[in-house]
Parts: sequence; C-alpha cells; structure tokens
Amino acid sequence: MRLRDLTTIRAVGQGVSGVVNEVVHEPTGRTMALKVIPLDTVQKETRQQILSELRTLNNSSCPNIVRFFGAFYEKGSISICLEFMQGDLHEVVAHTGPLPDRVLAR
Repeated sequence: MRLRDLTTIRAVGQGVSGVVNEVVHEPTGRTMALKVIPLDTVQKETRQQILSELRTLNNSSCPNIVRFFGAFYEKGSISICLEFMQGDLHEVVAHTGPLPDRVLAR
C-alpha cells in the first residue's frame, strides 16, 4: 500500500487524533477508508493504542469486523487503510434510537 496509489474522494470524519477520508486505490479500483493520524499530535499512550489497534486489525479475519488492507508511515503520519463502510453508527442511532444489546451483540 502506497500513498501515491490512493486518490482522495472526500473527508468522511474527524476525531481527536486524525481524519478519515474516502479514497480509491487506483491499481484495484477499490474504495477504502484511509485513517490518517499525525504522530506529532498524539501522546505516548495514544501511540500504544494505535499499535494495539494495528495488531488487532492485522490478526482479525472476522466478517463482522471492518477489513484491514494495510498501514504505512509517511510524511509524519500513520495511515491505516480499511474497508469503507457507508454511513456510521451515529446515523443509525439518530434514525432508530438506542439499539438493544442483543442487536449490538450480533
């Protein structure tokens, strides 16, 4: 996975530690989510959480977990390529209200 192979479509979200963009991987035409975390803005504890997240994503193969395509360090940031999911949990909850535990567990 290389940054130069990704074309940004739009920003889809922003959090405390970074931004998530919808991108297209040009060699495959696959739409992905690219989570970009500038390392100069995160504390040591957050860096450990990022490493833990990367290990978990790399070792998971569950169909109910967002697919992990790879990660790389470039231009002072960690970039994580993930399966792009349309919508988000905030939208679902705003539309339907709180979800029952049995639904979340599934």
